[in-house]
Amino acid sequence: MELGGGGSCFAESLCAAFGGGIKSYSIIDSCELAVGQFAAKGLKGESYLLDAAREEEVASIACRYDFVYSVGLVEHFQGEDIRRLVQAHFSLCGEDGLVLLSVPTPTRQYRMVRGLMERLGKWGFPDETPLRPETLLPLVERYGMVLECRVNYRLPLTQLVIVARPKGKGT
Repeated sequence: MELGGGGSCFAESLCAAFGGGIKSYSIIDSCELAVGQFAAKGLKGESYLLDAAREEEVASIACRYDFVYSVGLVEHFQGEDIRRLVQAHFSLCGEDGLVLLSVPTPTRQYRMVRGLMERLGKWGFPDETPLRPETLLPLVERYGMVLECRVNYRLPLTQLVIVARPKGKGT
């Protein structure tokens, strides 16, 4: 399950990489055009036109997934909506599944690249707020057990990557 995955640049590659190992690749997106773009890919899976920051909408999805992730989604939300998005990742994940969140983080490298892009008039994300580990980690730890947390410096706009397992009923 990819949250915000209507225009996913990962869906086809992941399905190809795992061959027959992926039974279904589903997405949630609040943009009708993006959901249509995903449907055109012809992958086996569901596409949900809903807002992942609205708990009642996410609760309407009965299926639980082995892998739930988002790349470039959470940073476009503020305040309580960020908590709800993190919670949505875990509520859609099966007990033995994995959650991955990848968000821009304001390293010196990120600030320099973004500043240059803004000065050149090439920055297209006015609502993007890069998140620091100390902001996102406590939210993830509320719902899951962090297995890995690192900054990906290979991308010009550095990404904070967190991998976690949902907390079990006894945890």
